[in-house]
Amino acid sequence: MSSLGLSIGVSSDARHRELCVVGTRAQLSALAEVITGPSGVVVVTGEAPPCFPGRIVCLSVAVTAGRFVDISLTKPAELVVKGGIAGLQVLADNVRALAEVGHPGDHLHVEYVPDHFYLVEGATPITFELASEQSAG
Repeated sequence: MSSLGLSIGVSSDARHRELCVVGTRAQLSALAEVITGPSGVVVVTGEAPPCFPGRIVCLSVAVTAGRFVDISLTKPAELVVKGGIAGLQVLADNVRALAEVGHPGDHLHVEYVPDHFYLVEGATPITFELASEQSAG
């Protein structure tokens, strides 16, 4: 995939290894499509949400063998999501469901717990938040 742009807000706290993604219904739906698309790099063009101090400017997606998904910060401003297509599909379906049936302000927390069915141990916790259309301006 060539380098594309995705207008969505992503911020990070590298010290505590946490991520925050804030987007409208359309932005979160577009993110879900990127997660299940071909491997590649997407430039994140949205304004960073105030959740954390770091701004993510690049999202790399890689389809790998197996079923588990790893979410990580490989550079201060790069978010990497890699894993088996089945696990990536579950993550994308969850993000898409938030976009489709959530209410502004609703959150989706994705964090590894023992025996998690699609995340690898050590995956960086990430919170997705549905923004109102007015606050996305």
